[in-house]
Amino acid sequence: MKAVRMRHPSCWRDTNKTPMDLDRLTTNPVDTQWVSVSVERNQQCNLHAGIVHRTGENEVKKLHFGWHRSLYNYFVTGPVVCAIPDVAKPAHRLWLAVFCGLVADNIPKRNIPYSLKHDEDVAFDERTGEVKFGNEDSGLNCATFVVAVFRCAGHPLINSKGWPKASIDDIAIQKQSVRSMLDSSDPDIQQQGRKNSRDIGTPRIRPDHVAGACLEKEAAGPARFAACEANSAHVVTALDSHLACQA
Repeated sequence: MKAVRMRHPSCWRDTNKTPMDLDRLTTNPVDTQWVSVSVERNQQCNLHAGIVHRTGENEVKKLHFGWHRSLYNYFVTGPVVCAIPDVAKPAHRLWLAVFCGLVADNIPKRNIPYSLKHDEDVAFDERTGEVKFGNEDSGLNCATFVVAVFRCAGHPLINSKGWPKASIDDIAIQKQSVRSMLDSSDPDIQQQGRKNSRDIGTPRIRPDHVAGACLEKEAAGPARFAACEANSAHVVTALDSHLACQA
């Protein structure tokens, strides 16, 4: 991939002093120091998170959970807004990228249900990358997938203790996803939609929360809601300004 250096384009540079590290926001995936959290908008204009990981010097892939039983890992060929987590040791950054590769090896199994809930018991095996669930109603979404991968690789991004209940906007997005599942022609997706309907209103870790957590210092420990919420505004501003620049 040809490197396109676009760190801090003038159209979205934040000139205010902030406690987080905005230098770890970039639009050049090659800058990711082996691994980063991507954030973008999907066709419904909702936010979507993934993990950008390097597989070679200038070779970058994006691992992301797109939908029910649909995990993807493909090459990144252009700019994407990424938040680089504060992982000090190069060996640990390399391990995170390797771990993403292990998780990606399990894509053909199509064994990750789409869920609204954040379940701390979901785990990826550190030797095989295979997912393990704590109970039959468990699953992941794009944001909690990222949270689970980093946690299982030994670098948790988020402390979900005390996470607030879903906001009005969160509930609207949760209802939208459930409607999409119930309207599917696939009986398996419909069944998962019925399960998820019981979880509307559950606390929601958003994609921009996960990216925002990357802007915190590693020494401070996994980010709590207040920090993720504050940092998320900078992530969304960077993303929407980048999209405006691309238009």
